[in-house]
Amino acid sequence: MNTLIIETNKSVDRYIETPHHFYASSFCTWKTGADMREVIAHMEKEGYEYTLWYVPAAEADSYQIKYYAPQVEGSFVLSTFTPKKKSRK
Repeated sequence: MNTLIIETNKSVDRYIETPHHFYASSFCTWKTGADMREVIAHMEKEGYEYTLWYVPAAEADSYQIKYYAPQVEGSFVLSTFTPKKKSRK
């Protein structure tokens, strides 16, 4: 089980101890993973604007995606990113 630590002002506000993963999607690609940094790194290499989600379900769980958004109760957007460098060919 992963533990997501949410920090504010250098103090830990709360722990979320529930199966979870991160889901990122752009108009042409997507990526999931337990390590948020790996998901972001993958999407940055793709070079397209993307949205990063927190999904309160195990990565192996099956769920629907609708309009690029995970259909899991409790999912929320962490941020939308525009890659600094266009790396696509």
